[in-house]
Amino acid sequence: MIIDHTALEVADLDARIRALKHAGLRVLREGTRHSTGQRIVMMGDGTGSKLELIEAVPDGGEGDRAPVFAHLALRTDDTDDAHRRLQAAGFESRSEPHDLAAARARSALLDSGDGFCVQVISYAYDSPDAVTWEPAAHNPDTATWEPAARNLDTATPAPAAHNPDTATPAPAAHNPDTATPAPAEGG
Repeated sequence: MIIDHTALEVADLDARIRALKHAGLRVLREGTRHSTGQRIVMMGDGTGSKLELIEAVPDGGEGDRAPVFAHLALRTDDTDDAHRRLQAAGFESRSEPHDLAAARARSALLDSGDGFCVQVISYAYDSPDAVTWEPAAHNPDTATWEPAARNLDTATPAPAAHNPDTATPAPAAHNPDTATPAPAEGG
């Protein structure tokens, strides 16, 4: 499995979205959380890195509260199998594998036993969440973004960008569960 995204619960979802848009992220999808109906927004930076924002349930306190870690999502080719494997390793199921229509994905949520939650997720080829894009200019602060590929596992990677610090590496293999990193160049 590979890291797909991190999820945070935030008190003022709309304010967080505005701030992150100014930082260069874009909204990939809006929806509701399967288990609670809370508003969610999936945002991306164009490299495949994503952040899921979940609107926090008011706790009755006053003022804005700090973001709270919700879960770490791991991408897999087979959500049901990954769910079974993690349960066999001692994770407790919080939600059985189920379809997420808006994300064109299959998902399950597990807890390591100490409150650390892991989501396992697999995407359809045309999921709005599995998208990358390339900058139109070398300066990421002024670049406009265009979609590069709909599916990270089967997309042909773009050539390396002028700035190696912002270049998107090519996927190592089609199956993220069994992929091994490519050897370093120059030995």
